[in-house]
Amino acid sequence: MRVCHVVATLGILAANPAFAADIVTITPNPAPSGQAQSPAPFTYRGTSGSRTQQVYASSFFSGPQMLTSLAFRSTPGFRNGANYASVNISLSTTMFGDETGAPLSADFSSNIGADALLVYRGAISFAAPISDGFEYIVNFDNAFRYDPSMGNLLLDVTIPVGSGVDGPGFFLASYDTANSFNDGVYSVNSVFDGAATSGIANTAGTITQFTGTALAGAVPEPATWAMMIGGFGMAGGAMRRRRASTKISFT
Repeated sequence: MRVCHVVATLGILAANPAFAADIVTITPNPAPSGQAQSPAPFTYRGTSGSRTQQVYASSFFSGPQMLTSLAFRSTPGFRNGANYASVNISLSTTMFGDETGAPLSADFSSNIGADALLVYRGAISFAAPISDGFEYIVNFDNAFRYDPSMGNLLLDVTIPVGSGVDGPGFFLASYDTANSFNDGVYSVNSVFDGAATSGIANTAGTITQFTGTALAGAVPEPATWAMMIGGFGMAGGAMRRRRASTKISFT
């Protein structure tokens, strides 16, 4: 029974590498506020739909992430809500970035990575914010595993043609957007056509907060290694003692 207990402990350690809750805020430092209200990953009104791709530099992330939600904040002074009848949100890893290197292509399909995943599909309603925090929240249907060592993170948001967008206020929801050169964010937008295959490049990018789990990955922390090595030693010793006690002689 002792051997079984040690082996079970090792199985738990192997199946559960070190995890930690993590929130990554994608914004230049210091954080700008109210630099721009558009373009943003959602249109303000109408039924023509829209498509926006926005890239985030891999340097914003400290390591592999299992992303489970994102959030935007409103531009100060424009705390309005909005309702979206249908939205498709995908994430992927891309080799394109902002204007300092190889910027996003105007052709949407060229920017999408091979690991593209539809993380959300359906209606979204954003209530009017009560503060200047990240209150426009989208919880993903499917978590996305992102490894910054493989490239930058691409957000791809489509509001299909015919999908209604409405809400109170002239601008509906207004998203706080950074618009600086070499700030690690960049976008390509077709703000009035959800069926477009290409868009207009823009240095602006909506300030975004991603939430998920920071993955320590396949390399356990030192304390975990010590526990595993000690566990293997205990298991080996227990197995040797078990074999010795059950040995039968036929001589």
